[in-house]
Amino acid sequence: MKYLNKTLIFSFAILLGFAVMGFKLAEKQQNRSKREILQSLVGSHSLSSISALMGANTLSDYSIVNGQWNANSSSLYMGQRYAENLQLEPETIKTLNGLKITVGADLSVAVTVNDMKYLNSPFNENGPNYQLKKSPAGYYQLPEGFSARTTFIDGALYIFAGDNIAGSETAFADFIGVMRDAAIIRYNVESKNFELIIWGEGFGGTATLSFYK
Repeated sequence: MKYLNKTLIFSFAILLGFAVMGFKLAEKQQNRSKREILQSLVGSHSLSSISALMGANTLSDYSIVNGQWNANSSSLYMGQRYAENLQLEPETIKTLNGLKITVGADLSVAVTVNDMKYLNSPFNENGPNYQLKKSPAGYYQLPEGFSARTTFIDGALYIFAGDNIAGSETAFADFIGVMRDAAIIRYNVESKNFELIIWGEGFGGTATLSFYK
């Protein structure tokens, strides 16, 4: 029993050590300026996955399996979740392959599809490109305390937040099936990936698109 207790204490100490190291790494990254981080990210970051919630209970996921895009959807019916594979049209596959987040030399951040620019966020040193008309507190997709002066929060660098975006700016995401009333772009400093989150009012759905370099 004593040996078991010592083993558990030793294991806990190791896990705690890794957690502290991860926290310090994230803290170190956040201590870098927004300019420094974006300068290190200049270039294109390719789409790696999409997770979407539509309506009250429909989930869909897009991911790359053995070098090919794969998609599935699932819904609840009478307490059971039923899943199905989605057949992807050639045009959708072309969009998935061409969808990127691009950081320009001027540190602007844009969503591009096959080199066509859609949502574009000019560099702002002092916070995100803030285009919210409603209070951020009304959106669960945004962290508590988010404001026009937020740069880092919860380990993420916020670049863009808007709820009055033109449909043409997110037309590339039409195949996902969620409404596109609002969007945010953020960079997760620990996992080193960009996220584009798009959502609609009410039950309009939410989609999270992840990008890696």
